[in-house]
Amino acid sequence: MARRLKLFSDGGCRPYPGRLEAAVVIRGRPQFFDELGTGSNADAEWRAPLCAVAIARDFGLEDVEFVGDSLEMVRQANRAMATGYADSGHAAAWLLHCYPTSDHSVGAGHSFRHR
Repeated sequence: MARRLKLFSDGGCRPYPGRLEAAVVIRGRPQFFDELGTGSNADAEWRAPLCAVAIARDFGLEDVEFVGDSLEMVRQANRAMATGYADSGHAAAWLLHCYPTSDHSVGAGHSFRHR
């Protein structure tokens, strides 16, 4: 059985609050995003996995494991994927990015893990 591909993501802002930045690592190669608007660290932590979803789509990946370092964000993302219910605007955006259609085909193999 093939191992799931892991996409690592992290976000931050400078200064606080300030310009949002994110990085996603896929197959050992970092991708940087710095045109994400302004906001808080929480906003940046949520933007990073959204960038990872976009990369997964660009590569045609359907069964990936997203890894992030914000425990609260990871818990909310997993809860949203498990229940289909978003308890924050960030979690709602996560659901829309993972499941843009009603058939849940794009995000069906996704999982999110804290690291």
